[in-house]
Amino acid sequence: VGSAVHLFFQQIARKQILSPDQKSIRQALIHLGVSKTDLDFAVAQVQTALQNARMSERAQWILNNHEEDNSEYSITGVVDGAVVRGIIDRTFVDSGTRWIIDYKTSSHQGGDLTRFLDEQQRRYRDQLNRYGKLLSSLGLPVRLGLYFPLLDEWREWGLEDSL
Repeated sequence: VGSAVHLFFQQIARKQILSPDQKSIRQALIHLGVSKTDLDFAVAQVQTALQNARMSERAQWILNNHEEDNSEYSITGVVDGAVVRGIIDRTFVDSGTRWIIDYKTSSHQGGDLTRFLDEQQRRYRDQLNRYGKLLSSLGLPVRLGLYFPLLDEWREWGLEDSL
């Protein structure tokens, strides 16, 4: 589901598609190896993520055209003496700030949503901070974000907040 959502978000950001139909979603999931027994559930999950993104101002902002925008952007460099390699789900410059955004298709059921989001932010903070340190060498302030399309939730922080 996560790989399919990433693929479709990349295509939407590049304006290759506006909204994939159910057939395209099914084909993508089959190609990604989703079993027949899990296929209907996976299609529904992808459809939910895409529908939430269509209705979300935040998601529309993320997927719209921006300066220096890129999706599934491969990076390699050295941060604090260590080689950093990764793929940034979405990055762009908006109002003089470099944004680095990671999509998370984690699902959450019941319980405390805020606590779940806090945990996800803690879990991925170091990874995004490394990406942010690497791209901060380009001279712009950096902000980092996690977008949860299945929940239409958002977390953001500044690189300087984490150092």
